Amino acid sequence: MLYTKAGNDNYVVFDRNDKVGGYCWITAANTHSKLQTEFGSFHIWWGQDLVTEKCPYPKGWEIWPKKKEVLAHFQHAAEAYGVLPNFRFKTNVAKMDIIGEKEDHDRYYRLTVAPVDGGDSAEVSVSSLFNYPGCMTRNRIIDYPGEDEFGGHVAYGMNDDCPYEELKGNNVAILGNGAFAVENAASLADGLATQQAGRSPPETFHFPEVCKLSVVVESGRRAGMELKVEAVEGFSLPNNCFIGVRVGDVLKQGRYEPHRCYHFPQLERRRNAKVDIYQHVGTCIVAVDPDTKSSHEVAVTSMDPSLPGSRIRVNVE
Repeated sequence: MLYTKAGNDNYVVFDRNDKVGGYCWITAANTHSKLQTEFGSFHIWWGQDLVTEKCPYPKGWEIWPKKKEVLAHFQHAAEAYGVLPNFRFKTNVAKMDIIGEKEDHDRYYRLTVAPVDGGDSAEVSVSSLFNYPGCMTRNRIIDYPGEDEFGGHVAYGMNDDCPYEELKGNNVAILGNGAFAVENAASLADGLATQQAGRSPPETFHFPEVCKLSVVVESGRRAGMELKVEAVEGFSLPNNCFIGVRVGDVLKQGRYEPHRCYHFPQLERRRNAKVDIYQHVGTCIVAVDPDTKSSHEVAVTSMDPSLPGSRIRVNVE
């Protein structure tokens, strides 16, 4: 995208898929797979050098979008940056020939490409290559004794092989401890809780509405220290907001919950606590003294350079 943004179009991209997204998000991910990074680097905007008129700072995108939304990100970015005309989808690079000696100035690569659905192949000459083969994953197929007599479903959590719509209300066993095992455990817990509790959709969080937080620290020599982050009366945070609190070398992270407390070991001396509030809010540094009660406001620098920062109220008790 940066190469195209700089005014270049002398490149071609071959992809076996019929759209942008790659193997990881089109094939490997399942319906409930989520982006699993603190910083939204899969989002369209992740630096000032990528901002364009058609692709400004992304407002309204989720912090951890699911597969459908991530693919929508890819498609929107590809359209906004104008890279799609250089893509040749449903095309396989079947062969590569190196033409010329190693030290020749005019040495090049001759590629033989063919449609994945069948048809005549063609040759394309290029001077340089960048290869992105995907995650190179192949499932280990195991036949468990008794599968034929088992009345339920046996499926792999990778791809969309698992019938999630049929799991509601049933007991589910997850075998393994790999990435997809952990992801499916979280997806099942979140999905079942949502369906049973009938939770309403997360509220939309709009800037530049001022957001104030109250950070309350309760300390005790034996019990350690409890730090609570909550919205001040009259203000709100999005339900899917992500909070990161670091005191010294101890880091606690999680989704924003109004009554959640973060437990830290008892401090022996005054330390700085860093509070990161994701979802385009910002970050701040709070001075925490285990022996002193105080109440003061701290500026929060906005992650969006076009928006003003906010402030939070900090109470140390």
